[in-house]
Amino acid sequence: MTSNLITLADGVEMTRLFRAKKEKILDPEFRNIGILPTCETFDKSAFELLCKLESCKGIRIYCGMDSDFRVKMVICGVDADDNDIYLNVPDSEDQKVIDSGVRCPAFCPPASALNS
Repeated sequence: MTSNLITLADGVEMTRLFRAKKEKILDPEFRNIGILPTCETFDKSAFELLCKLESCKGIRIYCGMDSDFRVKMVICGVDADDNDIYLNVPDSEDQKVIDSGVRCPAFCPPASALNS
């Protein structure tokens, strides 16, 4: 499905604008304490588990928040009927979703077109 693709130039502009405005859109009490990430990096193995599910036709990313009010991405699969689907992991009774990405700040990737 290539309908979700944009040009790198558009992505660069979108991420630049977000970095420039992300603190200004917050209530003053939440500014400059790392509430909004610049990005979050995930190991591909979790996505591979989702994509291996026959019912998985897409990926959905929710914005969540940890107990320190930091925005985190919570990721699940999506089936053909647009329903969320979750992972069943061996040795666990609980269904799983993807989280635990590496957040920037504090652990930021090397400079690139999207984050410089």
